[in-house]
Amino acid sequence: MRTFIALELPAHIQQQVAQLQKQLQSYLRDLAMPECMNWTPVAKIHLTLRFLGDTSQDQQKVITAGLPQAGLTQSAFPLTLAKLGCFPNFREPNVVWLDVQGDLPALLHLQAQTEQLAQAAGFAVEKRSFSPHITIGRARRDANRTDLRRTGEALKTFLGESATQQRGMPRFDTFVIDQLVYMQSELRPEGARYTALGHYPLQ
Repeated sequence: MRTFIALELPAHIQQQVAQLQKQLQSYLRDLAMPECMNWTPVAKIHLTLRFLGDTSQDQQKVITAGLPQAGLTQSAFPLTLAKLGCFPNFREPNVVWLDVQGDLPALLHLQAQTEQLAQAAGFAVEKRSFSPHITIGRARRDANRTDLRRTGEALKTFLGESATQQRGMPRFDTFVIDQLVYMQSELRPEGARYTALGHYPLQ
């Protein structure tokens, strides 16, 4: 079983993300850009705190026993979605993402708790630093690099020149994080399927 620990977005934030995705798709379509991005269904969008991958039954028991305690180390806190960006960059937009802002110290504390729990369950130390973001789109496997570069340049134009004042971006509502969720990820031909295995309230 493949599992991960995450934070879910409220329904009204999912709707705002979906609106932005439609806006981006319309913008790219008006420019006659080739369709080289797969836009993530909003029901699947979440903020991953710790991806675990293949998880044994014993490891799952450790995780499910430890998540309630991890939640008690942090009270509910506010977050908001902000700037749009691409990994690794706009010239190679393999992933389109939204930045997460708000009470980042609280978020980082909670993520550190999940990392400690993962290690207690026998998972290797996560080598990559935690970068708070949500993924809203990924490059299609059959997309060529030229089309991806053109798409990335178009997205950059959509945002405008200033990184702090992205002209095409909507204002996202602030939302409150009040629980952790333990998720199962099933890889299927039509894409990953996520199932919540448990919700764990914060303090």
